[in-house]
Amino acid sequence: MRGGTIQCRRFAATLAYISRPRTVFIIILAIKPTDMVDPVCLEVFGSMPRQGPGDLAATTRAFAGLKDLPASPTILDAGCGTGAQTFDLASICPAAKIVAADLNQDFINMLRERVIADKGMIGRIKPVCSDMLKLGFIGDKSIDVIWSEGAAYTVGVVKALSVWKRILRDGGGYVVVSDCVWFTKDPPTEIKAVWEKGYPEMKRMEDRAMDVIAAGYELLDSFRLPAESWWKSYYTPMAGQVEKFRTKYKGNAKVQTALDGMVGEIELFRKFSDHFGYAYYIMRKKE
Repeated sequence: MRGGTIQCRRFAATLAYISRPRTVFIIILAIKPTDMVDPVCLEVFGSMPRQGPGDLAATTRAFAGLKDLPASPTILDAGCGTGAQTFDLASICPAAKIVAADLNQDFINMLRERVIADKGMIGRIKPVCSDMLKLGFIGDKSIDVIWSEGAAYTVGVVKALSVWKRILRDGGGYVVVSDCVWFTKDPPTEIKAVWEKGYPEMKRMEDRAMDVIAAGYELLDSFRLPAESWWKSYYTPMAGQVEKFRTKYKGNAKVQTALDGMVGEIELFRKFSDHFGYAYYIMRKKE
């Protein structure tokens, strides 16, 4: 699952650093779905073009590393959000059949509406509300490519790679994952403290590559998502939504606090983007 409550968890970590006392962080992480903050997270991220960093150029580059695919490959987009990269994949590979899975029913509903509106995608993209680890509806060795941009960390990248092997076809089933990683060996304490709360399992880029190999995959390529991609497709739209929702929810302290967390996340990326970011990993299941 991309965006929504996941991003709420991420910027809650930012808020934990910016706002004291520490109990602010605990309260926000404990917000119930019925609380005002959670629907606002859904509203903010659901109205953005993407629920996480990424762009068409990165998706295209990663897909280019998948060699010898069948003429009409079957792709699982695990944690698809509202489907930005799902539609990108459909345009990159017009013959593909894509199962787009996300745990957030609201995001799936939004994606389904997009598919219906674009009649050329009906029958090509199948939105499904599902946990990315509970894929009993998918048969063994039936998927050519599993795609997961910025979502696998919610269940654990290593765990996801292990579970997904069952549904990958023999003879070269592929996985593409993007994950938030450290680019430097010793990041500044300021940003390290934030991510230790938001993503304790976050690793250096090269260490995550070793996880891929240890999980029984051949690592074909890896690359960083450029910082400008964060700004163009993610943080600039987020900043616009923050201003919109500040006005809409003026006087609502909980919503304003959540929006403060988004602003804090943006500023931390502006300050520390040399030290962390997203990396794409292109891999193939070993025989």
